Amino acid sequence: DGLVRQLWQTGWEMATEGQPAMTLGESGRSPAELADVVLECTEASGVNLSGMQMKEKCLALRSGESPWTVGRQHQSNMFARLVPDEKVRGCISRSHLVFTWQKLALRMKKTSPNVVLLNGTPVPPHQEMAVPNGAQIGLCGQDNLTTFLTFTVVIRDASAPAPKPQPPPAPPAEAQVPAT
Repeated sequence: DGLVRQLWQTGWEMATEGQPAMTLGESGRSPAELADVVLECTEASGVNLSGMQMKEKCLALRSGESPWTVGRQHQSNMFARLVPDEKVRGCISRSHLVFTWQKLALRMKKTSPNVVLLNGTPVPPHQEMAVPNGAQIGLCGQDNLTTFLTFTVVIRDASAPAPKPQPPPAPPAEAQVPAT
């Protein structure tokens, strides 16, 4: 939830590229409730990720908008930032992956002919696979072995208790008048 809050505070819109616009007040939801999943880019060949803000290297997949399609057609600006080499960026299909939220679990389907790794294992085409929290999703280049882009999956823990509201401040102590 901290990652989602940080994205909201630093400019939510950039991290939700390819999805309809939404404001904080919409549906009365807090920032932590606005995304079920965040894909955080943790490796991008030839790009210094440590110099980027979280909003520039994350994709927030928002609650209630599943299925989510990820690819060059949907997040062209994000992929241009993370993969500046056009030849390498061409290894990202227009619709590379589709994520769905089913029965409190994240599922992923590879819709690209290019190799995708889930925790180092090739993902079969057009088969839905469970994606656990913390999983690494790697996009491979033309050699079908070397990853040029890796995302870490951060799933909002819906079972975690919501933060308790802070009690209102105590009213100022009134001057005590001694009883007579």
